[in-house]
Amino acid sequence: MFLLRVFFVLILTVAMGSAVAKSGNIAYSADGNFHDKDDLCATAMAISVAAEAGRKNSVVHVDYNNHLGKSGGQANTHKANVEKMRGHYGYAANIFFDDRTQAAAAASHGAAQIDKATAGNRLWYICAGPMEMCWRAANQSNKANRGNTTFVSHHKWNDNHADTPQLKHKWGDVCKTGVKCDHINDQNNTAFKSKNWGWLTKYGQKGVDLEKITKAKGGDCSDAGMMMYVVKDNKNAKMAQVEALWKGGSSSSSSSSSSSGGGECKTKADCNAIYNGNLKKGWKVKNCAKKAAVCKCKKGKKTKNCKTVTK
Repeated sequence: MFLLRVFFVLILTVAMGSAVAKSGNIAYSADGNFHDKDDLCATAMAISVAAEAGRKNSVVHVDYNNHLGKSGGQANTHKANVEKMRGHYGYAANIFFDDRTQAAAAASHGAAQIDKATAGNRLWYICAGPMEMCWRAANQSNKANRGNTTFVSHHKWNDNHADTPQLKHKWGDVCKTGVKCDHINDQNNTAFKSKNWGWLTKYGQKGVDLEKITKAKGGDCSDAGMMMYVVKDNKNAKMAQVEALWKGGSSSSSSSSSSSGGGECKTKADCNAIYNGNLKKGWKVKNCAKKAAVCKCKKGKKTKNCKTVTK
């Protein structure tokens, strides 16, 4: 009877899938699509999802505008959206690359992340555009180590798109380099293609700004669904599950009154932004002095715009 129960548990586990996030580091390559405006929302959404899920420090590489040879004016909007959310969450600028002018550097940096991956610390390389830049990173990496990286795609358009002389390689070519490949379901059928992003405005200025970005193409942030898959092992996300990241994550908005007479306290979201996006659930804005928030964090450190944070 015991063995029978174990058997059924194993069957259910396989059938339902694990709810455990993909451990390891994350790279993201997006197009800022010349043909479709989804990335105007998706890249900004993807890095926000990673941060709200507590995985900001796992993101080690982002390149965007990777539709080489044909980008159009919307590439500038894409860059502005990415930079706005990068700044809100305190991502390091030196891991972000605009492929219109930094393609060689982006490929080299992506390859370096592949080389750093190990069996115990995999790299998840999300392909949110044509495959040329992903292929270049894989091709430049150490061939012996490629098996420690998994490339992720979700749509045949990205897999096979090659309409300029610069876009020479496709999904199949990426997989032939020796990396692992994980092709998930079409994320256009999940919450990430929706017009229902109004709830973001409840979560401070970063939420307000992201909600505005979602309107660029009627809420289509479909490629960001791959980030949800990596950080939450959820490839069929419902909107309530996406919002749960913000509810339980780092940007919950609250305020605290000051007993120091030093001015009006900033919000928890402001404190989080100052602390490089790492304010965890349960951390609080303790008080204010001279209009500078003091964050109650796990480790005592000095921040650029705060007094010393307290344990």
